[in-house]
Amino acid sequence: PKLLGAQGMQNGGMFAAMKGALLGHELVIDQMRSFLTCTDDGCVKSALAMLRPTIVQAIADATFFAKEMAPLKQRIETQISALPGPDVAPQSLAQNAAEKAGDAQSRSTPPHPESTVSLQEDDDLW
Repeated sequence: PKLLGAQGMQNGGMFAAMKGALLGHELVIDQMRSFLTCTDDGCVKSALAMLRPTIVQAIADATFFAKEMAPLKQRIETQISALPGPDVAPQSLAQNAAEKAGDAQSRSTPPHPESTVSLQEDDDLW
């Protein structure tokens, strides 16, 4: 339970950061709209002065996230490419999984007692 709590907190922090990044992008879009709707030179100059640092920061943020998330992106793409296509019948997937499980089971050693999971109720648990 302690690990799950820590994982939940970490996930919550990650989602909060993502939400903050999205709100930041909305601010950039609002500033761009303001710039694009200017009708006189004074408005254009002031809107551009406000927009320039925001765009520079958005480019820096995007570059950072692209570099930091590249390994995760690669891992996800690898896992997705290993998935069967939509034209593969579910029955053949189940059959392949059962065959692989049978092969793995015949080659594996018996599990350690502490790694065995039982679905039977255990009064000593609580």
